Amino acid sequence: MRAVFSVIAGMLMLATLISPSASAKSLNSVMGEWHGVYVSAGGGDVNAFTLTFEGSPSSLTGSVVELNAFGDSNQALFLTSDLYGSLSGRTVSFTKVYDGSGGVSHSVVYEGTLSGDGRRIQGTYYLNGAAAGRFELAR
Repeated sequence: MRAVFSVIAGMLMLATLISPSASAKSLNSVMGEWHGVYVSAGGGDVNAFTLTFEGSPSSLTGSVVELNAFGDSNQALFLTSDLYGSLSGRTVSFTKVYDGSGGVSHSVVYEGTLSGDGRRIQGTYYLNGAAAGRFELAR
């Protein structure tokens, strides 16, 4: 799993370096577009996604788009979801609610920490109350 995260970290670093808006973001704000990955606890499942935070730090809203890696591929190429959460200090918490695309309609809880420079969020995601894996976001 460490090797998977090393490859992913390299991809995220590249995305961060080429992102024109990365340096323009306020360090205390998570608003805007993020690119990330989530990895299952066993390291076997890796999926990339794009997340957009809107709203205010105390009441985050937004959306997520990801390749359909586990839903009905005859229904949708991408899975889409809404998110609801908050930012408290450097702790970012949100719930991703799949909207039914690809036949997927469950929720996933994410809890992470915003880096000191405001350009990364790393943490754990939970399914049915149990830790399911790690995630990392970069802008």
